[in-house]
Amino acid sequence: MMGCFDQFLIGMLAALLYHQGRNRLKQRAGLLLPMALVVVLLNSVLQARYASYFLPQPKQLFRISWSTQEAVGWACLITTYQPGSLRWPGWLERLLRRGGEISLALYLLHSDLHRQRHRR
Repeated sequence: MMGCFDQFLIGMLAALLYHQGRNRLKQRAGLLLPMALVVVLLNSVLQARYASYFLPQPKQLFRISWSTQEAVGWACLITTYQPGSLRWPGWLERLLRRGGEISLALYLLHSDLHRQRHRR
């Protein structure tokens, strides 16, 4: 948890800002949601290119700010999605829900694979 404390704080700040400005967000969701989605996708591409555990030199400078960038991107996406009227198809909602259920396990497995790789 300590390694993700910045993400926790950014999430709490996003929740506070969402609570205070959800009406304004709802009015601008049509513009802000696609922008937030682009930020998350670009951030993921950058992470895969510069901060992956599986790169030959996994301790790149980019990793210093990666968790903060990730948290800001996802906070933007979640806070712009929440007030909108966008509804997912039932099958996609179930798929996303299932992905959320197993995401922590995948995160823990990913970390374990990283440790095993560096022991060899």
